[in-house]
Amino acid sequence: MAMTVAQITGRKSLRDFVSNLAVKGKNLYHLGMHIMKEQLRLFWEQESKQEAKVFLYQWLYDALMSGIRQLLSVAMTIIRNNEGIIAFPP
Repeated sequence: MAMTVAQITGRKSLRDFVSNLAVKGKNLYHLGMHIMKEQLRLFWEQESKQEAKVFLYQWLYDALMSGIRQLLSVAMTIIRNNEGIIAFPP
């Protein structure tokens, strides 16, 4: 299957195909970081403290499951301070 995809995409060898995937993987990493950052901004738009709490816990779960070191660091900081953060929105 990989060779078929390589032929369709114009790659000359499986090594070219794998190399291309590695480059795209780095782009996907940055895209994931950007999406998570933008998603966290939506926290401040929650209508109630209960909605804010649910939203934050869902975001924390996604951040922890991502395995991305920077997101893990942010998530741990939020976990340590979550009561103060959740108390802030309306």
